[in-house]
Amino acid sequence: MGVFTYQDIPVQAFPFEIRLQKAGNRTFAMASPEKALCDKLCLLKPVRSKRELKYMLFEDLRIDQEEFMNLDFPVLKKLCPLYKSTTLNTFGKVIGDLRAESS
Repeated sequence: MGVFTYQDIPVQAFPFEIRLQKAGNRTFAMASPEKALCDKLCLLKPVRSKRELKYMLFEDLRIDQEEFMNLDFPVLKKLCPLYKSTTLNTFGKVIGDLRAESS
């Protein structure tokens, strides 16, 4: 099937936004795009400024700005505090600004 790596995500954030998917006769859990982004940001170096966060999202991680606009922002706002992460705290505070700047 492939190579999988696992990294720790805070217990309080883990169960949210997980969807069961089916492929053939196999069922597996997959994170929503919003949870996948939060999981990734949680594992990266701490970011405290809006400028650094924007650079990380659109330059380092190369997230397409149009795809970013398709994310469910209320879900992102709900998820951010669950991680107890500096980067996710910053992200939660500036999600609206980032969305406005990306449009």
